[in-house]
Amino acid sequence: MTNNPIFIISGKQGEGKTTCLMQVVELLKKQQVDLSGFVAKGYWKNGQRDAFDLTDLQSGKTIPLCTRNRNNTHGFIFRTDALHYGTHLLKPSHSKKNKLYVIDEVGKMELKEKVWFRALHHLVNKGNHPILLTVRDQLVEQVVNKFGLTHVKIFQLPVLPETIVKEILFVMKS
Repeated sequence: MTNNPIFIISGKQGEGKTTCLMQVVELLKKQQVDLSGFVAKGYWKNGQRDAFDLTDLQSGKTIPLCTRNRNNTHGFIFRTDALHYGTHLLKPSHSKKNKLYVIDEVGKMELKEKVWFRALHHLVNKGNHPILLTVRDQLVEQVVNKFGLTHVKIFQLPVLPETIVKEILFVMKS
């Protein structure tokens, strides 16, 4: 079990979790909150997600994360360099206690102990930092149980980004 405060933005696929997260991130930056992690912006093609880019929240650097596997309509092919880069962004800082770590998104792959599983597991168990995640609503309970999350605040879409920011700032200043 973890004592890290965990914030989850939850909603259905395509409902706007990443959009909401990007608005929250911009508001937190205005409040000079130290952020680490990434946003994974998705691109649609023929009515389904076709690719994702990974954007570093500190530098703004964006790299391709994955593309749809053309041989399997339900799978994605992840770029190794992007996985390494994202994992690096999630390494817990021992010098800064008040850093917020952001992962967009935690889901089926992490439940199968793939993609961001190890990085999140390490962050939860070795770090003492607040964490902000996006998770599909039907997977929230499984993610909470898989990672032993105890201090969890869930924001179900639709929710105002300002509401999320207010709660994060309250917890980080406590």
